Amino acid sequence: MLRFSLTGEIPSLDEAISNHREAVEATPEDDLMFSCRQDVLGKLLYIRFDRRGHPSDLSDLIDAHTKALEARLAGHTYLGSLAKELRHSLQAAGSSSDIDAAISVRRLLVHLTSESHPDYPVFLDDLGFLLQSRFERYLDLRDIDEAISLFQRSVSCRRGRLEGGQRCATNSIGAGFRAKYEVTRDRIDLDEAISTLQRLVSRDPSDTVHPCVDGWLRTLAMSFAERYLVTHDHRDLSEAISIQERRVEGTQGDDETQSAKLDALSQLLRVRSCESGSLEDIDRAAVELSRKAVELTPEEDQALPDRLINLAGCLHVRFNRARDLCDIQEAIRLQLRAIALTPNQFDPRRGFYQAELAGSFLCRHLRTGKDEDRAKMVEAYEAALASPFFTGPRRLEAAIELARHCSEATTTIAAFDAAIGAVTLMVGLDQTVTQRYSHLADLSHTPLEAAATACRSGSPDKAVEWLEHGRCLVWRQLNSLRTPLEALQEHDSELATEVYDVSRRLEAAGLTRSQIELHMPESDKVSLDDEARDHAKLARRWQELLVKARAIPGYESFLKPIPCSTLIDHLPSSGNIVVINAHKKGCDVIALVAGLGEPLHIPLPDLTISKAKEYAAILNRKLHAHGFRNQEVDDVERGVGRYQAKDRNVLYVLKALWVEVVKPVLDALAIPVSRLTLHRVWWCPTGVLSFLPLHAAGVYSDSGSESVLDYVVSSYTPSISSLLERVRNDRQVDEARSGLFLTNQPKVPGYSRISGTTREVNTIHGIATERGVRVLKVEGSDLSVDDCLKYMEEYSSVHFACHGCQNAQEPLKSRLRLETGALQLGQIMQKNLKHADFAFLSACETSTGEEKLDNEAVHLAAGMLAAGYRRVVGTMWEIRDSHAVDVANDFYSYLMDHREKRSGSGFDGSRSAHALHHAVRQLRARIDDAREVRGIPDELEKSLLLWIPYVHYGY
Repeated sequence: MLRFSLTGEIPSLDEAISNHREAVEATPEDDLMFSCRQDVLGKLLYIRFDRRGHPSDLSDLIDAHTKALEARLAGHTYLGSLAKELRHSLQAAGSSSDIDAAISVRRLLVHLTSESHPDYPVFLDDLGFLLQSRFERYLDLRDIDEAISLFQRSVSCRRGRLEGGQRCATNSIGAGFRAKYEVTRDRIDLDEAISTLQRLVSRDPSDTVHPCVDGWLRTLAMSFAERYLVTHDHRDLSEAISIQERRVEGTQGDDETQSAKLDALSQLLRVRSCESGSLEDIDRAAVELSRKAVELTPEEDQALPDRLINLAGCLHVRFNRARDLCDIQEAIRLQLRAIALTPNQFDPRRGFYQAELAGSFLCRHLRTGKDEDRAKMVEAYEAALASPFFTGPRRLEAAIELARHCSEATTTIAAFDAAIGAVTLMVGLDQTVTQRYSHLADLSHTPLEAAATACRSGSPDKAVEWLEHGRCLVWRQLNSLRTPLEALQEHDSELATEVYDVSRRLEAAGLTRSQIELHMPESDKVSLDDEARDHAKLARRWQELLVKARAIPGYESFLKPIPCSTLIDHLPSSGNIVVINAHKKGCDVIALVAGLGEPLHIPLPDLTISKAKEYAAILNRKLHAHGFRNQEVDDVERGVGRYQAKDRNVLYVLKALWVEVVKPVLDALAIPVSRLTLHRVWWCPTGVLSFLPLHAAGVYSDSGSESVLDYVVSSYTPSISSLLERVRNDRQVDEARSGLFLTNQPKVPGYSRISGTTREVNTIHGIATERGVRVLKVEGSDLSVDDCLKYMEEYSSVHFACHGCQNAQEPLKSRLRLETGALQLGQIMQKNLKHADFAFLSACETSTGEEKLDNEAVHLAAGMLAAGYRRVVGTMWEIRDSHAVDVANDFYSYLMDHREKRSGSGFDGSRSAHALHHAVRQLRARIDDAREVRGIPDELEKSLLLWIPYVHYGY
């Protein structure tokens, strides 16, 4: 055994096992040494099983440790050995009860052992390994979070002791973070893995004798490779390849690990080939290294299927380069062999193998046109998606590929259902809101493609559902946590109370939990890991409560995504919701009309996704050119500089939106021009269309115009369900809270002075006071952030005249600037404003979206809706200070004049959309009059940009 520990040679281990078998057989069962020798034999068999994976070793080692445990002569330490065998029994037979039992045994062992005991950190490590094994099977983040925490405790316990165990535990921390990254796709987890492993390896770069060094290098190389796929920084890929080549070069000819090292290097070369297009790399990876790795791997080795899949992948890449049909045919044979070698349905690899096979059948179908291959592709993808262990980005990719290439409509629908489901699972409630937004940046295209496909196949109802279920996910999740529970309370008060409690705690965790930073002290990281683990437990409990509530008759759909038929049943009694989807497959409107019974599909044949992107780019460029997105501004304007344009590209954009989008919708809905009672429309644009002013589309010239304003009163809604939630729960504002809170912030340090805000708020205050409305005005430095939040709870409506700042990277840190500090959206969200009615954000860019999250409505206006406000006025870009005063005067005068007689001292924002429509028309008329007096026709474009930014959101 000593020789094996020094050399790592399997024959030495075989000899040690043979000797210990003889010793056990020669020892009577009542001998004090019997249990000790059985335990040692079990440990040796465990080492060999870990190396070779022979089922006979597994059976023998379980038998040895069971006999040792039955002897009960060496205390509870044998519980730990039994736990390991139970873990491997799971891997061999697929029984979840074995690993659960092993974890329970190990927990008992940790509990029974003093922290001062020399084996205590070893027991922590073993429990961590078991939890990580369960995580790899079921992807429960609570398991990996606890495992990492245990490894960190193990390192802490080992301080001042022999370094070997401490280094192994440190490696486990790095490996744990890397495993966690595979599910969370959170870059900080990957950075933490690399940082931890680099510290470990760099302690003594010359140390190549330690038996664990090779494993550390392997994990580090894999982590660098993973980070390369995120950052595309070639230094990461080069570092990964360099480490793997070092491992291969240090391998002796008869080393059993040679095949694994060759396989790992081939995978990295395949990645580099995909990036560079190098046939030399893929030939070396596929023919030389990967094939040799397969040849060196015994048939009974559990790693063989993985190596077959890797070789098939290399051949697949080469096929895409050279188009040699022999490569893809061999790849299919290898993949079928790998699947045959993993017959256990509980093997988490099977779903991935099936998806790889499907991809090869698809390639061959596209190359040969044979329908047989397409049928096999569908069968393989369906098998992959049927696996409960096939999750995350790979599941999403497989579902989309199936949807794109199958020929049956029912299969397409099932595939996109799976794709949308995968998206929602990838941004779960166990993550912080910031983490969810980070993941959604790469997922926004999926619901748009699904909806475009549904419209092409005559299923606008599915288009509505997929857009609703796959967009505005974070706001929808938050809304679900704030669902009124009165009905559930009447049926099961105890359940309703726990649902309420868990929802509040989940919301707080998502909004406030801090992220681990790379250079934090280790103690802080451990503390944040504990918070993450608690957060994950809450998310799991939330799912359990949903299952319990849905088991109650009548609550089967409790907090489930809303089907299209239900959406249609709760439409506003007047007006239409107009959903506009733009994708390369086609552009469409799905209109929801009360009383129609089904969605109305309106194709937009003249609009394309490339055109929509062009319009957004033109508008953005002109806004910068005119100074509407310029930080160097005049004191008399809120972010507006001076620029004389010589072309009319904004006119071109507005005309294109009118001709290609808005006018076809108005015609299809038979909405006429009206000077008396205007129709109400809620625009719900998706993707890049979210950045375009649909509410101002029209044909404008110096001699006259035709535009949306002549036909409808426009509002926007981030999603259909967010609007219908307000329709269903429309209620009278609590009289004690009904009122208007006003604040102006003209002199915020570091920002341009906006003196017009004082006149604006004074004007509103005068209008409200004259009408007897309950109103409070707090100006400038007299208002602290805490006081502001308090007044927002005490008054149903608010008006902010100030600077606004949007944070594209962390949307919850978007803020309204007060002289005493920043009022962040996250702070407002935490308040859960139950009596909120209306908010007027007279600040710059409070409804400007974020390009990478164009389906998530990550702007202040949508955030105020999510915080509880039923209607919000915001701005798409910077507004002129003097115009804000006029708009506020016309807006509030209209609102006060049209409120119900019985309103008393309360404030009612229900007609805010009409009030904004009126105020903007008044502003436009004043701007046009002034332009005509000056006689400068080239100012038409800029004059439009002065009134267009004002927008209304909500009911």
